[in-house]
Amino acid sequence: MYKEVSLDPNCLSHYHYYGLLKTAFGFEAGRYVVAPLKDWLSEAYQAAKASEHIEPVKKKSITNFLNKLRQDKAQDKIIMPCYRSHISADSWLNWLEYQRAVRPFNSVISERVENALSFEDIIAGDHSWTTPPTVRVKKTAESIVEALSSLLRWGGNLVIIDQYFSLAANPVLKEIFRFLQAHQHTVNITLATSVNTANPEAVFKREYGASFSFIPKFHLIVVPSKFFHDRYIFTEFGAIKSGQGFDVGPELGAQADKLSFHLCSKEESQEAAVWLKQIIDDGRALSLALN
Repeated sequence: MYKEVSLDPNCLSHYHYYGLLKTAFGFEAGRYVVAPLKDWLSEAYQAAKASEHIEPVKKKSITNFLNKLRQDKAQDKIIMPCYRSHISADSWLNWLEYQRAVRPFNSVISERVENALSFEDIIAGDHSWTTPPTVRVKKTAESIVEALSSLLRWGGNLVIIDQYFSLAANPVLKEIFRFLQAHQHTVNITLATSVNTANPEAVFKREYGASFSFIPKFHLIVVPSKFFHDRYIFTEFGAIKSGQGFDVGPELGAQADKLSFHLCSKEESQEAAVWLKQIIDDGRALSLALN
């Protein structure tokens, strides 16, 4: 549900791309600019400063904003996924060419690259740009993990809060571990569930530890039944919410045959994380490190 976008820093020589950068990227927007932060900001700064299309007052707004991004460790507009971070280049154009060979971007925005999106294409709603707030997902492990793939590929700390998401005999959890074998950047997995598995250490070792070579640190949190109403999967980069959960199910020829995944706000995901910590601290939840 989250998209990787390559934005030409030279676009910052036009004021409307500054507005796009400010408003259309980040945790809650469903897309990020992918770039080496310092190099990209330097090129964008020079493009804005040298622009003949922007009046001085607006230039100052752009350069001030770029400087704030450089200094803000919590900025959530521009990211560099670990699997792309080994590539460097002397310019954004060369960097783009090398990165496309690693993995295509969901969209490239530029006024000087062939077949890239322009601001007019974006305003017109080009399909590679739009990020629907909700997607309908088949109840298969493969389809569910595909919908989560951006967050899993980017790595970090993965949190699953779903009262019915079982540790044992869970095809979605197995598919997540299978995906992580090729994208080994997830550091920790926390599963918060109301399903109380007997001998969880042995279950984890048998079903996951013995089957996969890459296993992040895994914490099982057993929470009180109905403590969490909605179900979440989130990392530092984004959050997905599902009222129906993340479990597989058979096709019954009904509207409920598909799950609805929604982009979730940063505030709500952080609130869920705070509640999780609180019930661990006050003893209402059981916390176990399984590896």
